[in-house]
Amino acid sequence: MIINNIYTNKLMKIKFKKAIIRFFIYLFLSYLWFYFSYLFIRYRPSPYYDNLKELYYKIKKKPTFDLTINEKRSFNATKIITIKNVYDLEVKREKLKNFIYGEKKLIDLKNLKIEKNIKDKVFNGLNNLDRIDKLIYEMESGINSISYHFKPLNKKNKLIIIHEGNRGNYYSKKELGNFSNSKKEINYFLKKGFDVFALSLPLQGINNRPEVYVKNIGIIKLDKTFKLKFLDQTYKSHFIRYFLEPIEALTDYAKNYFDFENISMVGISSGGWVTMLSSATNENIQFSFSVAGSLPLSLQNSDIGNSKVFFEQIDPSFYKEFNYLDLYLLSSTTTKNKYFTQIFNKHDSVRFNGERYKLYEKDVKKIVKYFGYGNFEIYIDENNYEHKISRRTLDYIFKKINL
Repeated sequence: MIINNIYTNKLMKIKFKKAIIRFFIYLFLSYLWFYFSYLFIRYRPSPYYDNLKELYYKIKKKPTFDLTINEKRSFNATKIITIKNVYDLEVKREKLKNFIYGEKKLIDLKNLKIEKNIKDKVFNGLNNLDRIDKLIYEMESGINSISYHFKPLNKKNKLIIIHEGNRGNYYSKKELGNFSNSKKEINYFLKKGFDVFALSLPLQGINNRPEVYVKNIGIIKLDKTFKLKFLDQTYKSHFIRYFLEPIEALTDYAKNYFDFENISMVGISSGGWVTMLSSATNENIQFSFSVAGSLPLSLQNSDIGNSKVFFEQIDPSFYKEFNYLDLYLLSSTTTKNKYFTQIFNKHDSVRFNGERYKLYEKDVKKIVKYFGYGNFEIYIDENNYEHKISRRTLDYIFKKINL
């Protein structure tokens, strides 16, 4: 009897140990399953799993970044703004164009090659799609900018340019930068009858990454946008022109070969930054919407992040001449009917969240009103916890264009 009890106890201990081991094995396997599922869902481009991703960010709820009381007191927008009247405005605009483009003032559309009616399975099933044309614009040093022209079946005779910044580099190698991350936005406007141009930053997505020879340095591969700084500027221009020149080419192409009622532009993140600068220099763009695109440098602080990645957005040689507040004024007043809107996600998971915009919003609006033409507005998406353009924001943009 005693022997049986001992044997039973040992057997129970062994079973207990095995149960504990199995429990931790199952727990570990469950963790791995949830972890890799999370990675897959998180980096899957929109519109896949958008509801789950939004729920995740709401639970995570990254704290919004705001300034301290002392920082708020020390920021004075009117002291930073150098444009005081309409004369200053136009002088600054001409200076900006000369600084960016130098002696190269005209865009040559001979450098724009068009491949009509291409097939791309990523966009199978888009609403109201007639065909896709591929537009390839060639720049100096062998750098190109590739965009897609989505043509609607039922046309509204309006064009919108969607700039996805560097979002196209998140997913699998087979889909790098083919605008799959902007599919939701493209489909939204296509469904409403808009022609849509979609593009990314130079050297990103499906754009090329050439190797070039640089004097006193040698051959470098242009695979990051900050490396554009190394290029010799043959026209006494600034490397930022590589970001803006494709937009100039697209709008010139649209004006010369189509009869659109108006041209609008929306960009997210770095694409929002390009949208803001394009709005300041390009008279063809009537409505522009910069989503999580920029803040004055003294309000960015930790949002600046990796200075190499976003060098074009903080380059001292440029922003000491043209600060962001002056650029907002220029972006709002290219023409009398110009509308420039900054859009911020209040709980953005990446950058420019919070309410820092309040420190300059009233001053910029007041100055634009004083000029007597142009429009500057700020729209806040209160419930967006991601670094993306929500359906609420798309609805706002559509209503704004159709005023």
